[in-house]
Amino acid sequence: MAGPESLPEPEPVREPAGQSPSLVETQAPPRPTLTLDPAPTADPASTADPASTADPASTTDPAPTADQARRAGTLGAALDLVLPDLQAHRSTLIVGLSALVLSIWTLVALPFPLKYSIDAALAAAGAGSTAPTGIGGDPVTALLLAAGALAALVALQAGFRALAVGALHRIGGHVATALRGRLLGHVHLLGPGRDGEGLGRTGSLLIDDVARLRDLVAHTGPRLAAGLLALASLTVMMLVVEPIAAAIVLVTAGLYALVARIAQSAQRRKETAAEADGARLAETADELLASTRTIQSYGLEQRAQRSLAELGGRSARSHAVARRSSAVGDFLGELIAGLGVGAALLLGGWRMNAGTMTPGELTMVIAAVLIAVVLAREIVRHSTGLRAIAAAGDRIGALLEHRAVISEPARPQALGALRGEVVYSVLSTAGPRGPLFESISLIIPAGQRVALVGRDGTEASALLSYLLRLDQPDSGRVLLDRYDTRTLALADLRSALSVVQRGSALFSETVRENIRVGRPGATDDEVVEAARRSGADEFITLLPEGYDTVLARRGAALTDGQRRRIAITRALLRDAPVVLLDGADAELAPADHESVHRALDSLTAGRTALVSSDQPQSVLDADRVLCFESGVLAEDGAPGQLAEDPDSWLAAWMRATGDTSR
Repeated sequence: MAGPESLPEPEPVREPAGQSPSLVETQAPPRPTLTLDPAPTADPASTADPASTADPASTTDPAPTADQARRAGTLGAALDLVLPDLQAHRSTLIVGLSALVLSIWTLVALPFPLKYSIDAALAAAGAGSTAPTGIGGDPVTALLLAAGALAALVALQAGFRALAVGALHRIGGHVATALRGRLLGHVHLLGPGRDGEGLGRTGSLLIDDVARLRDLVAHTGPRLAAGLLALASLTVMMLVVEPIAAAIVLVTAGLYALVARIAQSAQRRKETAAEADGARLAETADELLASTRTIQSYGLEQRAQRSLAELGGRSARSHAVARRSSAVGDFLGELIAGLGVGAALLLGGWRMNAGTMTPGELTMVIAAVLIAVVLAREIVRHSTGLRAIAAAGDRIGALLEHRAVISEPARPQALGALRGEVVYSVLSTAGPRGPLFESISLIIPAGQRVALVGRDGTEASALLSYLLRLDQPDSGRVLLDRYDTRTLALADLRSALSVVQRGSALFSETVRENIRVGRPGATDDEVVEAARRSGADEFITLLPEGYDTVLARRGAALTDGQRRRIAITRALLRDAPVVLLDGADAELAPADHESVHRALDSLTAGRTALVSSDQPQSVLDADRVLCFESGVLAEDGAPGQLAEDPDSWLAAWMRATGDTSR
């Protein structure tokens, strides 16, 4: 059994090509628990102090600043996220906001031509009023001009509003696309291990929360600002024309907004309670239907009916309360609007009796009150969404501020040609139930196929993650052909590795493009050649469009074995010197077992291969097996020899695995 008893600490930087010294593996007696001598303490990368071996390029999450703490939970955090992307669409934003302001002013100006139209119509009908001055002495002419101005303002208001909506929604779409790209790129920089700790589900952030920030730009924010500006403009206009009417407008709008806000809050609470009662009723109904046999056996029919009737009555009452609350809120709003109109009529009657107000002016005041009510309703409706927008901004901001444990080195080392030697030097990592690794050192020569085995596969997954730099040990180093992987750019390091996983992802693209993921610059002939070597060409050519068949829903129409062979073909096309197999042969259907294993043999031939598998046959096919137990290397040797010894750790694992599979 070959295995290292004492490993010298490798040099941190690769020597020039052709001059790299080799590490010597020593012979070890059969099946010891190997004790690995630590590397010389003079090398800072081999000391036991985790701080001395921390990733020089990694960073920790900075503490929030006082300004960030103040902005948390406010719209400031959300605005900080969208403002950088708004800068790129400044001209469209100016057009949209300008059109929005013009639409507001044309809306506020609508009562004026309405006033002149009423007065002119009364004058034309001989009702005793005179035609409005300044637009023609003839009442009919004045009526036509006022009506034309009213129609023009309505058309302009609709046109400006359409222009504003189109421009702002276009900007909102661009902002959402850019923000989703930033989020997705940031998430892909985070490792799947400790980087994900403390983070919630990112799918809802990418879709729902980004949509809320899009609405801040395209809908909720502009509509709220427009409502406030329109109400302020209407109030100023009425102050100039009729100060007492301005007070009526303000009081009516304020009371309406206050009552609407209170009514909406109460209605939300009652609707939430009604939804909870409805969900409880549905769950109980499903439970009673699923328990029919038990209910019949114990004679519980009457009890079940009473239970369902009680919950049904409660649900009906809570829904009725919610609908009644909505009706009460609508009634109060209409009552306040009616009181405002009544106050305007009282004012107009008094002023008209005194001869200081015309019917057209009274109509203008009433129109202003009704417009103010509509604006107050819009303000309340859109202001209720601000809290959700602020919360979405906080969640997205927290994710973007989360710093990866693994990051790019400040000055990456250039990567030359590789043979594929992998070295794990004095690794130590704490686990949730004791040490995951305790000063483990391993040398995997170029071209060797090594199976990594543990009780639950945690050690194997960790070693693969360390090499990919998706995670890092608490102390120690990982070297690829004597390059310290911490000094390599992540893209350069990962380009030297081919990975096949149990759930290798396929994309909703053509088969050809899915294979070309392994090497984007590969030609069509190279794609086909890789598929022939993996055996995938056999079924790809039978697909409706061959290599141009689109794999809808990530290849759902393919068998599991076919999907894995495409993933193996992708790894073959990459032609990397080191192959990582992470459960690549797990849970295969019997019909796919042989074809997938042939493809894996083709992939690993002549390459360094690290195999994490719970399949005994895959372990036996390896050149060497490393068995881990409680943070130490329990066995290291040829799998065939270890399996023949019934007292070996590997033999016990294979027996346990076989019992579990049965």
